[in-house]
Amino acid sequence: MAVFAICASAQVTKSGDSRPIGTKAKTQPKVVKTGSVGSPNIIKSRTSTFVATAYCLTGKTALGTQARRGIVAVDPEYITLGTYIYVEGFGRLRAEDTGRLIKGARLDIWLPCKQAIKWGRRPVKLRIISTPIRK
Repeated sequence: MAVFAICASAQVTKSGDSRPIGTKAKTQPKVVKTGSVGSPNIIKSRTSTFVATAYCLTGKTALGTQARRGIVAVDPEYITLGTYIYVEGFGRLRAEDTGRLIKGARLDIWLPCKQAIKWGRRPVKLRIISTPIRK
């Protein structure tokens, strides 16, 4: 499986053209293929930058647990469900949920509603702490 890295120098619009960071067009982080590994994880114990938002919905996660503090929604193509990650400035979280709009290098961190609204959207650095054991 391919490993991808986020390129901070440019962003790509839906039409595919590159623009400098800070333009007003709706953009997504540019993903650059850098190699391959035998695991679906995008990163292996090194720091990587993701875009993080927050959510406060209640109910069950993709793993069947209750949504609560310490849970993060991820793209399972990038981070395996059940993985523990460390987000700088936030702490240790467990990837237990997915989301319709969580694709690529994006995270959705569960927070109480007032804190989720204040969080907004911001870039965060994260590191994989441990991945789930596969049987």
